[in-house]
Amino acid sequence: MTANTAIAIASATALAFLVACSSPRQDSTDQASRPAGPSKAAASRKIALPDLTGMAPPVQQQLRDQASALARLDADDVSPDKRAEAYGDMGKLLLAVESFSEAEASFLNASELNPSDVRWDYYLAHAYRSQGESQKAATYFERVLKARPDDVAALVWLGNMYLDQGRPVEAEPLFSRALSFDAGVAAAQVGLGRVSLAARDYTRAIEHLKAALRLNRGATSVHYLLASAYRGAGQVERADIHLRQRGPIQAGPPDQFLLSTRGQVAFDQTRDIVIELAPLPGQRRKPRGKVEATPAPATPSVDLKTVTPREPGVLPSKRPRSLDEDNPFAG
Repeated sequence: MTANTAIAIASATALAFLVACSSPRQDSTDQASRPAGPSKAAASRKIALPDLTGMAPPVQQQLRDQASALARLDADDVSPDKRAEAYGDMGKLLLAVESFSEAEASFLNASELNPSDVRWDYYLAHAYRSQGESQKAATYFERVLKARPDDVAALVWLGNMYLDQGRPVEAEPLFSRALSFDAGVAAAQVGLGRVSLAARDYTRAIEHLKAALRLNRGATSVHYLLASAYRGAGQVERADIHLRQRGPIQAGPPDQFLLSTRGQVAFDQTRDIVIELAPLPGQRRKPRGKVEATPAPATPSVDLKTVTPREPGVLPSKRPRSLDEDNPFAG
């Protein structure tokens, strides 16, 4: 197997896992807090396929199939809800292959066709987050929380967006609230650690960041933040120890759109994030550590339901990192 083939298979597997994931469920409470009834307006944005060169053949085929399905629906007299689902499915595919602007357009069409469905706000927030537009992402995560105030993932993501905007005071209660719903969320502890770094409360930052590592040993980027905290506290030797252990893997919150999949973690390779699976009702969150591998099929498929990591956070570092004591939000 050549290196290019291995990369293509790995990319297709990561894409498959994300595309196979379900969206956050919508219950009667969500419906009551959203606009009533689907819009009859036609989706106004045309969706173009990205350059398919270099993508695994199954990935190319699913993108083409979904584009054809959209064309047929636009030509037929179908309900706005059905068209919204088709645009949403296309948006998830485009998000997975990092075609973020086209994913944004797809989700906007879906939201326009069915504004009562909170899923499209959720995915729009991620489309904007992936493009580095934290203000727009925050706006849509705020909309999600109006419909689903106990959504732990949305609380953490919104807190992260506020931190990216230099708003730690507003971010702090979001992370605390997330922990009140689920005390095992490493990403919320990381958020509180970053809030403490911004306040130069290094002792408190160390406490939160060490708690995050106890919950998620694979989140190697936490070592960078701990190095910053220890250096701020004047503990240079400990800072050096953690600086040597730093890596690109961040802790992501338990995300409900991954609930229907098997496995313990999913890898978002575009942002080097380890996304934890929220436990199903009646289940306990498993301790982080070595993950049992599931044999992958010989041919990459976008319908995979499993992910096959051998160890949480085993991804190559894409960005060299340096210790920047003046940037508490780095890492």
